[in-house]
Amino acid sequence: MAYITLSDLNAHFGDAVILDLSDRDNDGTADADFITAIVDGTDGIINGYLASAGYVVGAGDTVPAQIKELACDIAFYRLHASDPTDNATARYREAIRLLERISDGKHKLDLPSRMDNTTIDNAQVGDTASVAVAGRNDWGLRR
Repeated sequence: MAYITLSDLNAHFGDAVILDLSDRDNDGTADADFITAIVDGTDGIINGYLASAGYVVGAGDTVPAQIKELACDIAFYRLHASDPTDNATARYREAIRLLERISDGKHKLDLPSRMDNTTIDNAQVGDTASVAVAGRNDWGLRR
């Protein structure tokens, strides 16, 4: 589930700014693959912090405005590639600081948590699972 879309970035920073950062082939339109990669990477960063705090964001959940804001700021920084502006860097650092506070339990979000004993997709927290990899049964042992 993506926390933000190109429309969110445009609304947050302005169409012209986002177009300038995302039009990789200079055809006058945002590069969809580039935006997708930026959004996916941003989601991964945020998911890591949320998971360490025990938060679960499901496909049907409404993304809190605060998470959208953080996602926009992180994506904006990542859109700058190798030459971020001071503004983009400051926004990114502040977003990461807040995610660290969320991860440390110092800042709470209005999201479901797996830290209680509620069911998640018909599984109880604490249930175990088996993992099998086709064609491999040595678990990495050298022979």
